[in-house]
Amino acid sequence: MFFENESIPNYIKNTLFYELKNKGFITEENFKMNIAKVEYDNENKNQVISISDNGDNDIYNRYLYFSLEAYLRQIIRATTEYPAYWVNQAIITSKDSKERKDIIKYFNDLNENNKIGFNFIDRNSSELQSDLKNFGVTIFTWIFGFKPEIQGYDSVEIKKEFIVTEQNTPWRNSVDISLKDDSYQYLKSKKEVYDKGMRGSLTQLIVNKNNKNNNIINVDKTFNTNYLRHFENSSIDKDLGRWSNFDDLDYYDKHSYENISRIKGYFMKNELLAKVTNFDYKARAEVEYTDNVSEITYRIVDIENQWKNSITLYEGNLPRTSNEILINTQFTRANKYKIGKNIKIGGNNFVISGFASEPLTYYPIANTTNPLPNSKKNAIIYANKNNLDKIITIDLDKSTTKIVYSFLTYKNKDNPEDMQNDIDKFRAYSFTNLV
Repeated sequence: MFFENESIPNYIKNTLFYELKNKGFITEENFKMNIAKVEYDNENKNQVISISDNGDNDIYNRYLYFSLEAYLRQIIRATTEYPAYWVNQAIITSKDSKERKDIIKYFNDLNENNKIGFNFIDRNSSELQSDLKNFGVTIFTWIFGFKPEIQGYDSVEIKKEFIVTEQNTPWRNSVDISLKDDSYQYLKSKKEVYDKGMRGSLTQLIVNKNNKNNNIINVDKTFNTNYLRHFENSSIDKDLGRWSNFDDLDYYDKHSYENISRIKGYFMKNELLAKVTNFDYKARAEVEYTDNVSEITYRIVDIENQWKNSITLYEGNLPRTSNEILINTQFTRANKYKIGKNIKIGGNNFVISGFASEPLTYYPIANTTNPLPNSKKNAIIYANKNNLDKIITIDLDKSTTKIVYSFLTYKNKDNPEDMQNDIDKFRAYSFTNLV
């Protein structure tokens, strides 16, 4: 992507990183890896490898690493899918016999019929090296759609259906109803991918049509893909605010290898998208909680990171201990609270250290579903990480509403007519309705 005379494929041109490079946000320098140091630990009698942390907070480097890790997980999964399918076919063929030697025989028989591409990998086989070579080349070609160019591997025979050509085009990743003859661009069943290959696509659609009118009946996928998903049965919207103190959100703009996580990867992606689309990006966490006894609704704003500087302190001090909080002036006046007075919020008692406000809560609404302020029953609390832990105790966690906002501020003020196009581009790249 950084070589001047290099031909850039279209799939690269449609990526976020290509836009960042074209707009001058990133250069080759951003992706130079730190040199590892190898030192000998005399006390423990072993070698210790350490990587310098200089420049480790580079957001582009960290996000690229994080994104590639998810793709590598998907590729590794695909690597196991292919042999697992053919082992299952061998078991089905063996019928009553569940003996390992019989399953290996039927597996190798399937290979003899040019269906697999390699024999069963047996460590005791005299042909082990040849079998491993055939396995590697077959799996690579099945996934990527072309043979690896490695000296000594040219002799490995590959099913022609795996290789992308003008006739064997890559599978389409979306349904185009305008195509009259698309039978060669989609799969008709899940098992077809094992006979025809993935052809360089991690997503293969299965499209079934009505033979009479050619209308689409059903659309499915061969096997589940988890882009930017590092854990099964999980999603970003489920994990945001998983911890009561929003631990994953705090300091999300620190991008070192030690503290990277899937949630931080999500926010890093939004930061990069904002740069490409001419926005400044900030994330903000809030909690809404109603005390059933006092009927007071508390809107609790997390000021752990970026939002701390936006606080206007009218009286008192910023919290110095974990049991001190800031509270809005309207509520304290309506209920005659003073600096230093105790107040019970959620699971613990707190000391009011100061009266404060900030731009997004200047209009004192505690319940965001009700636009009418009620200073007697609505309180806005400005809390840090330690406060949130004490307010939202385990027994109250399920009765609170956690909200994570993404704020986009448009930078191109001279051309406001372009803002809608940039918003649409942000949404298109984000692949999510959360922003």
